[in-house]
Amino acid sequence: MKIGLFLQDTTLTKKKKDKIFYETLNLARENNLDLLVFPEHFYCPEDEKLDEYAFLSHAYEENSEECDRDKIIDIFRNYAKIANCPILASRADKYNFIYALYVSPFEENIKLYGKHIATNYSVFDLADYEESVEEIFMPIDYKGYKIGVTICYDSNKPLFSRFYKAYGDIDILINLTGGHVDYKKWSIYQKARALENKCYNLCTMAYYDEEKRNKSYVFAFDGFGKKLSYKILNKRISSDYNNDMPNGLYMFEVDKKSNTFEKFKLDKAEDDEFLDSNSSINKKIDINLSKTDILKLLNNKNKIDNCLYLVKKDNHNLILLDLKEHMVEEPILIESLMYSKKLKGISNKKYIIINRWDKLDEDYYKKKLSTILKARAAENFCIVILMSDIKDECIQVGLNKNIQIVKCVAGKYGLDLSRSTGPESFWKNDVIKGIKKCWREKYEFLIDYLRDNKKQTIKIR
Repeated sequence: MKIGLFLQDTTLTKKKKDKIFYETLNLARENNLDLLVFPEHFYCPEDEKLDEYAFLSHAYEENSEECDRDKIIDIFRNYAKIANCPILASRADKYNFIYALYVSPFEENIKLYGKHIATNYSVFDLADYEESVEEIFMPIDYKGYKIGVTICYDSNKPLFSRFYKAYGDIDILINLTGGHVDYKKWSIYQKARALENKCYNLCTMAYYDEEKRNKSYVFAFDGFGKKLSYKILNKRISSDYNNDMPNGLYMFEVDKKSNTFEKFKLDKAEDDEFLDSNSSINKKIDINLSKTDILKLLNNKNKIDNCLYLVKKDNHNLILLDLKEHMVEEPILIESLMYSKKLKGISNKKYIIINRWDKLDEDYYKKKLSTILKARAAENFCIVILMSDIKDECIQVGLNKNIQIVKCVAGKYGLDLSRSTGPESFWKNDVIKGIKKCWREKYEFLIDYLRDNKKQTIKIR
């Protein structure tokens, strides 16, 4: 399957944007693309018209029973006909509900995905969310491939990608991002989603602000976490850009028949790009822990559930997740522990994931585990400590989820517990970040569904 990712530059004049947009559709046709992907908040010539349309029926509107979904679909379908292939794109409707829409010129079926977090109006806000969740996460079924879709920051929470596995294996995940991201952080998230779900993971975004410090990129990994090669179909000057060329149309070829990712293969993977990050000492240290200290804390007196420990230190309640070997690779297990009902009512919680290996293969660490551990620290805003026969490591993240390797001094890690507050730091009302405290209940519903529903097929190794 040939997939085109368009890294769209929306800083240009309307005339230039329109011209490039139609050129992109024609390039898709000329190169026989199977799928053309646009970013979140993509631009199209009928942008102003789409700004006035409501994708959903909004209860607080006078004509709440009315929506413009069919009109939106017609616009998307007309573009798909020019490209001669399905298109997948994301934007906001008139009420700022951010949706991703897959429309084909060959069939009537569509795929809708609604953004969950980092938004003013979340799909979590739907009154019938729990009844609609299977439809929201129903994969696209196209040319024998099962394709899952997420929007921007939804890729930072593993369950939104993992939920597609409730329907069995998926072959491709596609994330549509707004743009201007921290390269290291976004690369880690995208690679981790590919490794966890054992599938291809592709991501494109927009370029919308020349003054932004961070650039915009395309990312693509296979199920072994290896970067996919690409061809830029409209590349004119090749020396200045790699995966960050504004208005570049990147073509990736994926083939599930020649690649099965169910069993991880070291010889087909590649080292973590950020393997040799420098370590640093925290400026603020609340507690110093050695390997021996940690093992002493993991005793039956402190155990409150399988793999879950509660330790009181001064005014902090340390929540320790004791994950043996491959258990750290299973996000459903980790989320079930982080959001355990046995933690309800406990104040000032600080979360530490302990990943213990009796015998860790060095290449496995370099090619898979290193990325997974970094992702776990960032997505859960917690401390992650690796303890093994070949390597010990401590990972924290900054307030913007940037990775820090904590330096071991005299056999101890000096930990800043203010940066380990887990779910409590995330699910609170924040207009700027686009988060509501009440959405946590819906997120916990997803955890319970995936853990308990008989349809879900994920197994812990």
